[in-house]
Amino acid sequence: KKILIIRNDHLGDMVVTTGLIRNLAKSGYQLYVVSTKSALDIVKFNPYVTGTIIYDDSTFLNWIKSIARIRKESFDAAIEMKFIRFFDMKNMIFCSYVKTPILIGFNKSDIQSFNLSICNYPHANHVTEQLKQVLELFNIAYDDMHYELPISESIKTKANLFLKEITANNKKVVVLNPFGSSVARLLSNKQVHIICNLLSAKYKTIVIGEENRSKQLSLPESVAVFNSASILDVVPLIELSDLVISVD
Repeated sequence: KKILIIRNDHLGDMVVTTGLIRNLAKSGYQLYVVSTKSALDIVKFNPYVTGTIIYDDSTFLNWIKSIARIRKESFDAAIEMKFIRFFDMKNMIFCSYVKTPILIGFNKSDIQSFNLSICNYPHANHVTEQLKQVLELFNIAYDDMHYELPISESIKTKANLFLKEITANNKKVVVLNPFGSSVARLLSNKQVHIICNLLSAKYKTIVIGEENRSKQLSLPESVAVFNSASILDVVPLIELSDLVISVD
């Protein structure tokens, strides 16, 4: 009952997969997750995850090392979570080298390495509806598939102290995320400035994002910047805010 979740993609994809992980673990399975280092931060404190493995295809050598690392483990089943939008040769080869008698994927019936394919055409439903198909395959009665982002007490404390330092007069707090994973998902410097000025009368505005990105913004003096080393750092900040504005 040792299952590998192959999630070699982005942060948001890992977030939505936390409901699947919880339901599998509650049914008695040991869950291991392989993904990029940044995406694995999402499950860093997740009690339903037994172990994690980093997938790194930044260089050919690192990619080979990722394959060698996964080959050290044996799994009763592995589930490749990507719905085919484009063919990722590196990812398919990686999956083929996982030691498992059952390799499950979505719409992979034409790929010989996969011996169990879940049909999912078209992609009209929300991703959680698609993930329910995995649980149905395992005959698992599932919950509402809500997301879970457990964090440490030190992360909570950091966010609370930050809010105490910048808020006054019981002003409401708005968190603004102007950054996305691609250029098409970025707010311009001008857009950010306009949004912050519009919010300033009613809210204390906090801009979140990587420090090297936020430094490039020209922000009004009233705006606070919360530099986060990990995506988990912003979880308690979002939980405690009155409003969140994000490009995604």
